[in-house]
Amino acid sequence: MKNTIIIIIILIIIIGGSIFLQNSLNSIGEDLSKDLEELKNDVGYEKQKENNNNTNNKLEGKAEIIYDKWEKESKKWAIFVLHEELDRLETALINIKSTIQTEDFKETVKEINYAIFLVDSIKDKEKIKIKNLL
Repeated sequence: MKNTIIIIIILIIIIGGSIFLQNSLNSIGEDLSKDLEELKNDVGYEKQKENNNNTNNKLEGKAEIIYDKWEKESKKWAIFVLHEELDRLETALINIKSTIQTEDFKETVKEINYAIFLVDSIKDKEKIKIKNLL
């Protein structure tokens, strides 16, 4: 009887921890995706306008804010997400910053879409599903 109670407690801790991590991952992922979508909309709008230093600085600032948020949150993700996927996402975020600096907005949108895809992919892979447990 004592062993059964210990096993049940361990299962509750594992399931509770998994649910907590899943919610944390979803929350962080949603925020990151939302910020990237806003940046993509701003980049698309700036592509249509005549470029000037003020708007490029604004875009660079937004990209830097997103990257800084990512740096803080990536430490949490590193606990339970494959580092290769995190490296790809970080590379995409760095490429976003550099393509904004070079004013290659077509490439910026491409990198933003790739980063959003990676965030969604990571969230999907880490979902608690029977397929992922096997």
